[in-house]
Amino acid sequence: MVSDFSAAKMPSGTPTPITSTTNDGKTFSTSITPTGIIGDRSIPIKYGKFSTDEGRLHPKDFIAYHVDTPMGPSTSTTIADSVPSGQNWTFDCSTVGYVDQTIAANNSIAAQTPVTPTAKSCTRTSLTATLPAVAASHIIVLTYSTSLLAATGDAAPQTFVNQAVVTTTAGGVTTSADANASNVQSSGGGTGVGVNAVSAVSITKGDADGNAADTDLTAATLPVSGQASLVYRITNTGADALTNVAVTDQVLANGTVTGLSCDFSAFGGSSTGTTFTGRFPAGASFPCTSALSGVSSTGPDHHDVGTVTATGVVSGTAVTASNDYFAKVTPGAAGTPPTGGNAGTPNTGTPVTGGGTGTGPGTPTGGNSGPGTTTATPVTGPVAPAATGTTPLADSSSNGTGSLAFTGSNVEAPLGLAGGLLALGALLTVLGVLRRRRAAE
Repeated sequence: MVSDFSAAKMPSGTPTPITSTTNDGKTFSTSITPTGIIGDRSIPIKYGKFSTDEGRLHPKDFIAYHVDTPMGPSTSTTIADSVPSGQNWTFDCSTVGYVDQTIAANNSIAAQTPVTPTAKSCTRTSLTATLPAVAASHIIVLTYSTSLLAATGDAAPQTFVNQAVVTTTAGGVTTSADANASNVQSSGGGTGVGVNAVSAVSITKGDADGNAADTDLTAATLPVSGQASLVYRITNTGADALTNVAVTDQVLANGTVTGLSCDFSAFGGSSTGTTFTGRFPAGASFPCTSALSGVSSTGPDHHDVGTVTATGVVSGTAVTASNDYFAKVTPGAAGTPPTGGNAGTPNTGTPVTGGGTGTGPGTPTGGNSGPGTTTATPVTGPVAPAATGTTPLADSSSNGTGSLAFTGSNVEAPLGLAGGLLALGALLTVLGVLRRRRAAE
């Protein structure tokens, strides 16, 4: 069945009849009243339309785009478009066209004629066109198609984004505005009943040293400064594009997380911040970072939780995911006391073989000062036999107590001296006798 329906010629809020013809040649008329909101014609508008199979089987010219200039009058308009990072499509330069449209009072298209740009440039990755002056109540529409590098087949539905910049000069004033479009492949089943895309999201979190630290048993060990750089990866794991994305981090114990920031630039958003209201495509991901500080070795293990929330574009389902991170600071090892550094242990003195016995203070065997007694080293050489008598000592030695007797070899020197004196005396007596005899003769 075919009909003469034309969305461009059906103004919003106005009943418009359309005629349809069935496959067997029968015709019938239907009155349709569009209820959509009329777009603001003072700004550029961009939209894309999928081919029949949405690029799943035929990658060439799978999306046809339209970029509408702001309503005239204007003296010149430049439209610049390029393939965003991460997208797998290219421009088909053979399909580029330019149309001047007259807009009626009810915002419908009253007439349209081809127009020639004053300058143009097209490659597989970029498209730029400078258009002539636009009259009052007119717009110029740039049309072109894009092709996939390869058909998507039965893979999960993909989201294709496109962002152009439209620069217009009117009344001597030049203004620039973005014109964005996003197309999501359908995920309807083959039973005649559509199946909404499933929305899901995930978040992984760790530190810059590669520690996942998801549990207290795998807590990361931080330096004594108690600091770490935290890294996050948020991924759209569903088949539905997400929007209203928000990333947060909550500290549950010991420490502070600051400076949380994410990079949404791959999807036409900001390279900083924690929220994104654009389209986060299925299968895509973006990074975030933050700084952990103030983790103390005297408190419990650090614990914080990173969380992402979002809403499915098609399903409208709110989704969320969280990931924990644990860390600790190990206290420095306590000093080890030196060996033998405690009080010395008293030792029992050993008598010197062949000498006298005695007791008294000695040098401790420990590594520092302390009370104790010396262990005497035994005499290993020969020792003279002890004398029969004893020679009493009037007082005790300075290092001993009680009386001490000299025995054996201790009296050899005094006895030798006495013997020498007696011999000297005898010699002197003999000399005296000899002198007297000589005198008598």
